[in-house]
Amino acid sequence: MVLMAPMLHAQSNDQPAAIATAEGIFVYLGNQIPKAHYYEVEVNDQRGRYKLISTIKAPATRAEMEERIRTFSPYFGMLTPLTSNDIDKLWQYFSNNTTTDSVYVANVPVMHLAMGTAYFDRDVVDRNARQYRVRLRDVNGNEVSVAESNAVTMPATPDIPKPILRDVRAYGREIRLEWFVPRQGELASYNVYRSVFGRNEYAPAPVIKGFNSIDEEVSLIAIDTAVAVPGHYDYFVVPLDAFGNPGPPSDTISAGTLDEQAPPLIERLTALGSGKEHEIVLSWKMLAGPYLRGIEVYRSMWYDSGFSRIAVVPPSDTVFIDHVPVSSENFYYQIVARGPGKRTVSSAVVSALYRDAQPPSPPVEVAAATIDGGVRIRWMYDEPFVKGFFVERAERPDGEYRLISQLVPFDSTILSFTDTSRVVRSYDAAFYRIVAVSDSDVHSEPSRHVDGTPGIYIQPEVPPRPDVRWEDGKVFVEWADLREIDSDLLGYVLWRKEADGTFRVIYSSRDGSTKNYYIDNNVMPGVQYAYAVQALDIRGVTSAMSESASIVVPAIGPAPPSSVRLVSTTNGIHISWGQVTSTDLKALKLYRQEPGSEPTLIAELDKDQLDHVDTTVQQGHLYSYFLTSVDLRGVEGERGDLSTIRY
Repeated sequence: MVLMAPMLHAQSNDQPAAIATAEGIFVYLGNQIPKAHYYEVEVNDQRGRYKLISTIKAPATRAEMEERIRTFSPYFGMLTPLTSNDIDKLWQYFSNNTTTDSVYVANVPVMHLAMGTAYFDRDVVDRNARQYRVRLRDVNGNEVSVAESNAVTMPATPDIPKPILRDVRAYGREIRLEWFVPRQGELASYNVYRSVFGRNEYAPAPVIKGFNSIDEEVSLIAIDTAVAVPGHYDYFVVPLDAFGNPGPPSDTISAGTLDEQAPPLIERLTALGSGKEHEIVLSWKMLAGPYLRGIEVYRSMWYDSGFSRIAVVPPSDTVFIDHVPVSSENFYYQIVARGPGKRTVSSAVVSALYRDAQPPSPPVEVAAATIDGGVRIRWMYDEPFVKGFFVERAERPDGEYRLISQLVPFDSTILSFTDTSRVVRSYDAAFYRIVAVSDSDVHSEPSRHVDGTPGIYIQPEVPPRPDVRWEDGKVFVEWADLREIDSDLLGYVLWRKEADGTFRVIYSSRDGSTKNYYIDNNVMPGVQYAYAVQALDIRGVTSAMSESASIVVPAIGPAPPSSVRLVSTTNGIHISWGQVTSTDLKALKLYRQEPGSEPTLIAELDKDQLDHVDTTVQQGHLYSYFLTSVDLRGVEGERGDLSTIRY
């Protein structure tokens, strides 16, 4: 079924037109069937020059026309294929006419390519503009006409609105579906796809298709007469232009002969705070029938309004763990069971109050630095659910610590407090520690204490412990940049220690470089390295060395086997693979995975083994397999490609 071919209709019938498709560019040459003529097709080479790329003539026999149809049809697989009856009519028209002015079949591009009035250019690079010049010559080579096409680029971007569902109804053994688009644009046809409910295995639906047009709006109508009773299906529609280019697909809609069946009742919904990690645990009891679509979980801070969906879980689930954003607040929950069609059943509303009894971890990397008339204390923190910090001070390390700050908000990973009180100025040294406060008002243990001397310059602040990670075969070392809080800072000195050795300088920014990272390429697999950093000020004075951060450079295992093949046999699934050529190969490992589960090791194999039969499989199940290689050190390499088969 075709509404029309808007892109060709926009052109004069004897003028060339270029249209992008999924597989190449379709070039309409003109309405003259080249029986006593032939077309020359030239392409612009991007520098304003044209070169000849093809000469097109009409087919000499019906067999040649049918061969063209077989050749070009796969490139327009989204369109309705030509039937034998269509080919009979096309050959009859071709035999009795010299132009294409009144010919019509459903598959427009294949029709023109079969008769010689079009050319298909597959030698195209995406986003490169292509323009064509078409010459019509008589049998003696004399030029009859010449014209240039429009310029076009791939991929195609057809102007087709997204179809919107208008109605779906079941009548006995038929399901009638209707979508609409507010305007036709370049819409010429459409395909409907169907899957048995819950399987997500879509195929073209065996539907009767039709359309209706009122003003600019176009309705797309499909009647599915191949439905089971009882049965339930998922559908969506893909709009197409005249050349098989798809527009945006519609949303998926479910329909069938089960709409009158209601979902099971939800029993005993409960909600309880776990007292850790902001968790509220929901549990319920419900008999999950074969056509239950899913369970939706809703949450609100009010009993009778404001519910929003926070999760959709499988019908077999009976527990859901919610992580709430704040503590000491009531949260209200309701779950909705969705059955076939639009039928739903809602649970009662339950509530839960979350309070966390666990204390947060104390702050880390606490440091104190002298400033004019006081002491600046800095610390690091990166755990969630903490609202702020208190700073405490004492005259001696073992003395009585007193609160000296209001709550310092947790608004950064690097935090600080400046102590400029008259009391601290009289101290030779003051001792500080930090306490974290959770959003449930639970206090952490105090951090380790640090000492600071007010008003006396000593040395730059100690940088926080650097962050060390392995990226793209290199060790990437990064540390906090302290220049914003120390205007006298010049740069940094980075130290490295290998295994149990001693620290050595591997980078220094005494030249004025201000970068706060370093990429270490000089590392060996399997070796542990430790890194520490010092701050360097404009006087050439360095801070104490930061806490060190360590990393073990990953040992890279051998490559996995390639060319994995799966074959179903009467004894099980036969898995075979190619030879691994690694010189330090010790063994192979074979893993199996089923949908929704983690991979399981099912066999450890000799390094020279090239196949294995899995006899533990069950009929009708979907299985995926992959292999890994193990070297003489026992290091297992990366997993190979995943291969899947249904037994």
